[in-house]
Amino acid sequence: MKFIKKFLLFLVLLAALLAVIGLFLPNTAHVERSTTIGAPSCTVFATVNTFQTFNEWSPWHEVDPATKYTFSGPPIGPGARMSWTSQNPDVGNGSQEIVASKPCSLIRTKLDFGDEGTADAFFRLEPAGTATRVTWGFDTDFGYNLIGRYFGLFFDSMLGPDYEKGLANLKVFAEQLPKTDFTGLQAEIVTVEPMTIVYVTAASGKTDSEIEQAIAKAYQQVMQFMNERELIQTAPPITINTAMDDSGYVFDAAIPVNQAPDNPPAEDSPVKIGLSYDGKALKFIHRGPYDELPATYEKIMAYIAAHGFEVAGRSWDQYLNDPMTVPPAELITHIYFPVDIDFE
Repeated sequence: MKFIKKFLLFLVLLAALLAVIGLFLPNTAHVERSTTIGAPSCTVFATVNTFQTFNEWSPWHEVDPATKYTFSGPPIGPGARMSWTSQNPDVGNGSQEIVASKPCSLIRTKLDFGDEGTADAFFRLEPAGTATRVTWGFDTDFGYNLIGRYFGLFFDSMLGPDYEKGLANLKVFAEQLPKTDFTGLQAEIVTVEPMTIVYVTAASGKTDSEIEQAIAKAYQQVMQFMNERELIQTAPPITINTAMDDSGYVFDAAIPVNQAPDNPPAEDSPVKIGLSYDGKALKFIHRGPYDELPATYEKIMAYIAAHGFEVAGRSWDQYLNDPMTVPPAELITHIYFPVDIDFE
């Protein structure tokens, strides 16, 4: 009996000692790892400023491929949120939300592990020549949770290897993306309403002069049809892109109108009546001459790849002013890409 009393007393004293020691342990934990990625800063930023591509490089995705993920909020930037549920204790349940982002340099996220607490994480990006130095960091505050403070002593050795693996995966993923730097590209996600359009399907060679002539001829046919039917133009003209390669350019030259005509075109007429795209789209703005559009398209394709968007149809160009009355440097073209967006 005396032995049991002494043992219990020992346990009480040990617990008291551990509690006292715990009060002097750090109440926060910090982990960070860095790597250099051979890609422009804005490419890396785009990849981590969304959860659309997270599982392409996440160190935890392969631990339990059966994990259920739910995405909400905007698809990119602050407010984007990802929740996960897993039976694997190494993955568990939780959520992560982007709470702040500074273009091409910094992203901050908030992590919530339910009963296990919360934490903050960040990505800091710094140019390193043509590459990017990426630092992935983690911070948590245990407050007066003494058990948490003891666990905090091992956070670097427990979480550090995961961050190293994640950065290695991110490096592989980002370095296979297009190298085009799309810094300064203006983009937004919009909802496009359908419009009644009069259009002509046409094709041309790949030179600027051939494309210009083909577009002009197609619009002449559209305008002639509109004048004959007394149709009213309701929005700037558009070209809907079907194909652009070494063999040439295939497109629909279209003008939105107030209504479908009572007497539609003959079946063999090159002029058709239809509806434009209806749904979510990425909208980009090109300012300057039309012959600089290919360079803008190259940036757009790099932007789409880095953000992990799925293109859902043909892109189109909308011409907001007339090249016959506006200097080339002042021309404005809106470029749209239909996209599938699963986020709420």
